[in-house]
Amino acid sequence: ITSTDQNSPKIEASEVGMALTRTLTMEAKALYEPKCLCFVSAYPFLPQYLDVMKEIYRISLSPSEFPLERVLSNFMLEVPVPPRGGTAVQYSIGHQSVIFRRSPLNNPILYPNFSFKLLFETLSIEVIEVAFAALLTETQVLLVSSSLSQLSIISELLLHLMYPFKWSNVYIPLLPRNLTRFINAPMPFLIGTHSSFLPFDLRTIVRSRLVVVDLDTNTLHCRKPPPPIPQRELRKLRRALQPVTRAIVPKKITSQHDFKIRNMRDSAFQLAPSP
Repeated sequence: ITSTDQNSPKIEASEVGMALTRTLTMEAKALYEPKCLCFVSAYPFLPQYLDVMKEIYRISLSPSEFPLERVLSNFMLEVPVPPRGGTAVQYSIGHQSVIFRRSPLNNPILYPNFSFKLLFETLSIEVIEVAFAALLTETQVLLVSSSLSQLSIISELLLHLMYPFKWSNVYIPLLPRNLTRFINAPMPFLIGTHSSFLPFDLRTIVRSRLVVVDLDTNTLHCRKPPPPIPQRELRKLRRALQPVTRAIVPKKITSQHDFKIRNMRDSAFQLAPSP
């Protein structure tokens, strides 16, 4: 590339590059670019992946003779997926030992990756019953929350409750903003999305087969409730859940401080929230 102005001397691109290099060398001793690591997996080992990520971050801040890529390749290529059943895989990284375990097919909630306590702390038994009935009748269920990590965990726990049935329809625990148009799809789905991504107001729902569960306020929004659970089975369910509902009460967000504490689940390192 050269200058085409006849009245000016020709300036070669190589000269411009050399001048730019000298300028950068003089003005900045080092150039930095951000690095992002993202785990993509078909297995819901979210707590385990979080522990591994935190240790990788700590290792990156510590002097080491081994490159960080070697730690990643060891985890990705040499740690096997645990088989279904009681066999567990223990992975040691840094000062952390991470246990990977999968439940057997005939008892998928034997070794849950998440505590069911969060489900009952977030939603009341009445809301859980409607969401459970909606999933059993293949109704469209949309979970909304201002906490992204809460969406994934609550979605997985609701699917665990369906055993021995299995959800075989559309399942998107975290729907990004640019794909919210898929909420208008006609087929049954279980979708979770951030409350700020919604293209409509929850109070203006007009579709009869859409049940919106607001995890922040423990409320349901629907034009027509799904078919209820038969009364006999519902009484048995409530009787079995009485010890849980008596011990765990859904936590209400009544202040900005409570909101910050709840959203701390999205942070890898949970520090005390500012007052």
